[in-house]
Amino acid sequence: MTRPRASGLETLPMIPLEESRRLPTYEHSCRNNEDCEPPLRCIYNTRRGERYCTASTCMNDQHCPEGFACRALLTDDERALVRICSLVGLRKEGEKCELLPSTPETGCEQGLLCQGWCGRSCTMDDPSSCPRGFLCGNGPNGASCLPTCKSRTCPDGQQCVDFGEHVSVCAAVHGQNCHLTPCPEGQRCHIEGISNRSDAVWMSCLTLCGAKKPPCPDGLVCDVFRCRQSCDPNGPDMCGPHRHCGRRSESRPWTCIPTL
Repeated sequence: MTRPRASGLETLPMIPLEESRRLPTYEHSCRNNEDCEPPLRCIYNTRRGERYCTASTCMNDQHCPEGFACRALLTDDERALVRICSLVGLRKEGEKCELLPSTPETGCEQGLLCQGWCGRSCTMDDPSSCPRGFLCGNGPNGASCLPTCKSRTCPDGQQCVDFGEHVSVCAAVHGQNCHLTPCPEGQRCHIEGISNRSDAVWMSCLTLCGAKKPPCPDGLVCDVFRCRQSCDPNGPDMCGPHRHCGRRSESRPWTCIPTL
């Protein structure tokens, strides 16, 4: 996981809905910012599973319905921020999270920020602003406490899994441990959290896909820029142990998702 810088980035303006609808590319699919007319920018919304042109829809929590909070995410070129109302969730500090969750089960509870993991706000130059086992890292919504296991021993059956940018968690590894056995040429090691589990991860070697990439091989489908095993929820079980056929939102394809 890469933690983006939060300072020095432009925040897209909030445009009244009626004015936005008069812009021809508003809410239209896009590949990059060139497909969107200013001040709209191209973003990838993980909750919807698609890229589209938009501006900020909120500036603070007061602009959002009850049960939602105004959160910033990077535009597709990572050069600006767009603010969107995000569902407040149930996950606690140190638990894996989604910045734009589709259900409360994958989002952070009120008062916590999501940078891959739920964490309280902190001060970058004050290590004491985070509890033991956490470090302060910057992000689009400001600095928050992120987990680290570098200075401690993990419980039996778990290992310290490195997510990059100094973030690491104690977890049981399932699937193909590509930290110990490197992936074949053309593939990358992908670490995925397991629903409702903060002490387990699924590792696999996946091929990148999407814009300017070759199509996925037969039996695989492109989902969030990676070729994943496709499946039919009404067909025979093709996913094997510890995985089930599901999708992360209604607009995304059916793929084999880790579960325990």
